[in-house]
Parts: sequence; C-alpha cells; structure tokens
Amino acid sequence: MNLDRTLDVDQIQLVNVEGYVLSGIDVDVKNNNVLNGLTVQALNENDIDVQDVVDVNIVDNVLVVVVDAL
Repeated sequence: MNLDRTLDVDQIQLVNVEGYVLSGIDVDVKNNNVLNGLTVQALNENDIDVQDVVDVNIVDNVLVVVVDAL
C-alpha cells in the first residue's frame, strides 16, 4: 500500500457498530499520512482506542471509521 497515495476526503466519521455517528469532523485531506494522523487524533479526542476500530471505508469522500465502542 502506498502511504502517500492521493485521495480526497472531506470528513471523518466515527461510527459505532450499531451505525450511530459518534463524531464527525470536516477535513480537507489529499494525503494518506495526514488522514492517518487526523483519524488517530479523532479517536483520542473521543477516548476510543485504535484497537477498537473494526472497519474503515471511504464512502462519498467520507472516511467512515467503525468502532466497537459506546
């Protein structure tokens, strides 16, 4: 996987396994490394461990991070 891959993400959403949106932050990201850092920051701000992430997808320029948390 190329970590410097170009992409276009406008928002990061943290979603629990039931589909409830825990957090959504607007971003303007064109680089995977920046996106990784912002995602970890969003998890930390919501007291969610990286180990609780169960799935990650990009849907319509939104990075959807599914977490096993309340």
